[in-house]
Amino acid sequence: MLFSWSFFCLQWNLMTRSNSMGSLMFQHISWQEDSMVIYIPKQKSDQDGSRATGIHIYANPIEPIICPVLALAVHVFSKTSLQGNAVYPGKIQDKRYGQILRRILNQMDDSELSELGSNKKQVGTHSCRKGSISYVLGVVDGPPTVQVYLRAGWSIGNVQNRYVWQGNGADQLIGRIVTGLPQSDPAFATLPPHFPPEIIEHVDWKEILPNYSRFPETFRQTIPHLFASLVHHDTFLRSVLDTKKHPLFLTPLYTRGFIHQFSGKTLTGRGLCPVTGLRATGVPSNLAISNVVENMNSAVNAAISRMQSAVESSLTTLPHDTVQLILDKCDVNGTKGATRDDLHSMFTRISDLIEEKMRAATAMPVASVLVESSVL
Repeated sequence: MLFSWSFFCLQWNLMTRSNSMGSLMFQHISWQEDSMVIYIPKQKSDQDGSRATGIHIYANPIEPIICPVLALAVHVFSKTSLQGNAVYPGKIQDKRYGQILRRILNQMDDSELSELGSNKKQVGTHSCRKGSISYVLGVVDGPPTVQVYLRAGWSIGNVQNRYVWQGNGADQLIGRIVTGLPQSDPAFATLPPHFPPEIIEHVDWKEILPNYSRFPETFRQTIPHLFASLVHHDTFLRSVLDTKKHPLFLTPLYTRGFIHQFSGKTLTGRGLCPVTGLRATGVPSNLAISNVVENMNSAVNAAISRMQSAVESSLTTLPHDTVQLILDKCDVNGTKGATRDDLHSMFTRISDLIEEKMRAATAMPVASVLVESSVL
């Protein structure tokens, strides 16, 4: 779990080769807005790194088991020492990952393998790269194919290689899709777990992460977000990791109570965080509009609910109070004109009509209210 979980999640999201994963350095990782940004300095089709651009990696708080930010956080915070600046130190980390993958496949029975749609011989370290690319390209109304190729580091021809470059917007969209966020739902705009500035501005990171000062400055931008992810998913981590043996639970995070100290202080949400102003990037306009409509619908439903409660509480008293008020103001003791009973009968009919109209109004569905509001 310590090595292969983050290796797999990052390879899937980066759409890169396993040997490129093995050469990943901490100085290649930073944080921008609501996503982690990783540079792959050297790939098969870009040996000198001249076309290297930042690849946006997004958190998935909805399904933490496949969240690359959480997986990397566990990997980083569990380490008691650093061997240089390599995320996965050693020359054969891709082979190590391949051996772990093979061991897992050998432990699976035929019924489990059938769910993969393949067999043991067809699955390897390159399957992750193929799978993530195929997954994104299969999305309805997904990103442009060329942008997926660019993220994957594929050559797309001399002319295109000169004139077509990776754009932030398209890569951010791909990043949200490939991390597993539901692309047809407003939850696609889910924000990563993060802290308000006043919570972390006085944090001594060297106490929380003893290796903090040894990390490159660019990577230090990422550490508060990794820590927030660990705090936010503490219950999940306790359920999937061995609390007695896993290295994470032997670090200051748990031995000195830092997780408990910051528990309940993380923020997330969709679209825009009203506390920190963090805004979701890589969200298509149609989903952004959908999120606004959902918020409006919730507000209208809440308003109608309040109106119904107020009307219901008034129905039993308003008609009687209205009639009594008018009767108290009228002098009907004369010998001519309407009698008190005549007035009482008339106002009773009026009150019944008012009650009928008010009940009909409160029974109007939300859709009708929205339509009438738009017409007005």
